[in-house]
Amino acid sequence: MRCLAGKQVASKNNKESASLNQLRRFYLSLALHRLICEEKLAQVAERFAINRGLLQSLMQQASTYAGMVTVFCNRLGWIHMERLLSGFQMRLYFGVSNELLDLIRLSPLLNNSR
Repeated sequence: MRCLAGKQVASKNNKESASLNQLRRFYLSLALHRLICEEKLAQVAERFAINRGLLQSLMQQASTYAGMVTVFCNRLGWIHMERLLSGFQMRLYFGVSNELLDLIRLSPLLNNSR
């Protein structure tokens, strides 16, 4: 089994392997949290010793998953949960706070008018 840095890690049994996977997911969620709090990608990559490409991929995967859960909530009629997650999906994709989401939505309109 390999850790995030690519080093080989010996696992003794399935229980340790499951625990290691949980710790790995928690570690990556901390990195995602830093990105959502608008910390620069290079700083997060350096702080957590993770490749920048992996972080970008993680942001995209988390955003896609949030989108799937948003559709699921829509189909179940959970409107409030859907609205909450749709905003979170955009925050994950762009790595910005709620206040900047409207500006990001305007960006393509401004680029087309020039």
